[in-house]
Amino acid sequence: SSQVDRDVAIETAVAISINGTTHAVMMCSPTDLRDFAIGFALTEGIITALDQIESLEFIEHATGIEAQFWLAEDSARPFWPAVARWQALWDAGSAGSTAWNKLCAPFPLFRQHRLISIQCI
Repeated sequence: SSQVDRDVAIETAVAISINGTTHAVMMCSPTDLRDFAIGFALTEGIITALDQIESLEFIEHATGIEAQFWLAEDSARPFWPAVARWQALWDAGSAGSTAWNKLCAPFPLFRQHRLISIQCI
């Protein structure tokens, strides 16, 4: 039996927040998060151009990463009716829990390389 090193994909929860309201939480690789978040915002129709983004920050939490978008008020205005509907549905179904706490269970994070035997794969 010989030792074989293999890469293991790492995923983490990533919450997309728009002007302080969580829009979605997804599992993804924690690399290229800026591209991922902007691509998501463009695809979902949250923004149509990069100049609509006032700021984009990434905040690490114990359970994942939050991509916080702050949009110019004029850019965010068409998006708010959808957010209000989503938030009302969420509040009704979660008894007031926040999206982040409800959807992100703790995961053990690999902080270093781990060796896994070929029999385990």
